[in-house]
Amino acid sequence: MLTEYQKQQTGKWYNSNDKEIQALQQKSRKLMQMFNNELNADKRSKILKEWIKDAGKECYIEPPVFIDFGCHVSLGEKVYLNTGCTFLDSATVSIGDYTLIGPNVQFLTPEHPLQPEQRVKSIIEEQEIEIAKPIKIGKGCWICSGAIIFPGVTIGDGVTIGAGSVVTNDIPPRCLAYGNPCKVVKYFD
Repeated sequence: MLTEYQKQQTGKWYNSNDKEIQALQQKSRKLMQMFNNELNADKRSKILKEWIKDAGKECYIEPPVFIDFGCHVSLGEKVYLNTGCTFLDSATVSIGDYTLIGPNVQFLTPEHPLQPEQRVKSIIEEQEIEIAKPIKIGKGCWICSGAIIFPGVTIGDGVTIGAGSVVTNDIPPRCLAYGNPCKVVKYFD
């Protein structure tokens, strides 16, 4: 029988109130507080290596940042995250090398039941049921300010996502895409 955490990591419905899951979140909260309050960039870099699953060479995150777990986030080389980003990383969030992330971008991997009766029942029974789907961002991308990346989305290499876009579906490589919902408007040769 799978633990709730194993269910979370294998794309099955799980109880987010599970003690193991909450312990991982609590560890992340402590590291997040240390990171966001540290003024010295070298010290922040050391905290980041303890906090994030993988942080490539010369990654830089401008605080403050909110990262729910940390142990599910992988950043490639020279990834830059501007201030105010949010990672609800119940599933993995991977960002490729040389990608720029604008301020206040949100990476949202968990989903709740769509049917209201299921949602309410899970809340009443304190079995906050969720399912999590990974997010993958390719190499050399630019995700502009305020974009929201939905669960299960893959964004190909060399993509620019316009400011304020709501990305609900996969975006192919080498294009400009924007809007709500986000759509490809131009391909790069």
